[in-house]
Amino acid sequence: MNYDNYQKLVQAEQIRFANGESSLFLINSRENKALEAREKLIELKTKYFQTAYSLQWSAGLLN
Repeated sequence: MNYDNYQKLVQAEQIRFANGESSLFLINSRENKALEAREKLIELKTKYFQTAYSLQWSAGLLN
């Protein structure tokens, strides 16, 4: 998943920061990208489930 890859980038940036090779700005930007990816994943899952339940309701499978 995209989110998992962004999380790995955040962890790698934190390691680089601990070694003195990075900055808090870079860590923040990586974390922001990870949060945006997570938010997009949640939005997509929400749309998927709304569509699935709508189809089930239209087919008369839900009470």
